[in-house]
Amino acid sequence: MVNIIDRYIIRSFLFSYVVCAVTLLGLTIILDAFLQIKDFMEAAHSQGAPGLGVLSVMFQYYSVRLPVFFHTTSPAVLLAAAMFSMAQFNKNNELVPIRASGISLFRTITPLFFFAMALTGLLVANQEVLIPAMAGRIRYTESLLRGGADASFDYLDLVDDMGNNWDIPRYERGEDRIKGTLLVTAYHRENRLVRVQVTAESARWKRTREDGVPRWHLSHGTENRYDAAGKRLSAEEGNYDTRFGEDGYVILRVGDRTADPFRIVSNFLPTDIFPSDRSILYQSSSNLRKVYASDPSRSDVAVVLYGRFAFPLSNIVLLLLGLPFVLGTECKSTFAGLVVCIVICAAFYGIHALCTELGKEQTLSPLAAAWLPIAIFGPLGIFLFDGVRT
Repeated sequence: MVNIIDRYIIRSFLFSYVVCAVTLLGLTIILDAFLQIKDFMEAAHSQGAPGLGVLSVMFQYYSVRLPVFFHTTSPAVLLAAAMFSMAQFNKNNELVPIRASGISLFRTITPLFFFAMALTGLLVANQEVLIPAMAGRIRYTESLLRGGADASFDYLDLVDDMGNNWDIPRYERGEDRIKGTLLVTAYHRENRLVRVQVTAESARWKRTREDGVPRWHLSHGTENRYDAAGKRLSAEEGNYDTRFGEDGYVILRVGDRTADPFRIVSNFLPTDIFPSDRSILYQSSSNLRKVYASDPSRSDVAVVLYGRFAFPLSNIVLLLLGLPFVLGTECKSTFAGLVVCIVICAAFYGIHALCTELGKEQTLSPLAAAWLPIAIFGPLGIFLFDGVRT
């Protein structure tokens, strides 16, 4: 049951949380913008809007990245807010009467852990729903800093979320068109043998006339179908036309109905063509599992996938680590609390980054790379927290 003290602590903590969130997110954006200011200026110039046009490009770039920044900085913001609010309580001697009334410190800070658990759930929703939904806009803004919205990319070999392989010779962003001999390959799920191969002289992303939904329309090419044993099916055996003309082959989207078991289905979008080694960070866990199933050698995908379960727990782990330093020692200095917070965050994020890189390089297993920071700092936090005098 929420009492007056709980409401007071929650109100004070929420104020600290908002201040810390705005401050840390603002500093993150300012630092990132400073490092990329030349790219922003070039992107604005390519759009014909130099000068104040830089601000427009920066707004486009960072407005879609707020969920990503929130996900990365959330544990640090939570720890800073909790330590700041508790240090203020100690500074004003507000914890003394609470203890004198017979209420333990553990009971006093219970609302903070409830908030941490709620924030953990919010992080999961953010990484599984909001960030994947904005992935297209994120990749588009990345393209702005790599030569503008009309940039073209050559010789791309990509795998979509359905496990289909796209061999793209050239993509023209301004026309939403693939030029050159495109090769799309789909596989049998049970043995990963080739199921369908479609080659085309060009492909264009445009709305289908029948329902107005945009899809990939392939022109002037051939289609080859194969059974589960790898045998190529003739036109009669596979009941299909091996050749097609202008817009003769349409890649279906996920959710489209078809009675043809060999038809290629893909959720591959033009924005997925923008090359980025960070693109897997913007995908949901279900999509990551499909990518990893199609290519088990992708250790980087496995590390990110396991991290989806481990990283949200860092909210609680950092609280366990940081709060004993402002509770157990009766710390009355806000500055001292800030220093401790910085040291803890630097240690945790440093170990997390190191393990992630070791996992990508296969020095550590993906499972160990994702969970090792939690395994190191979690027990340490419990030990420190257990030593607090209530």
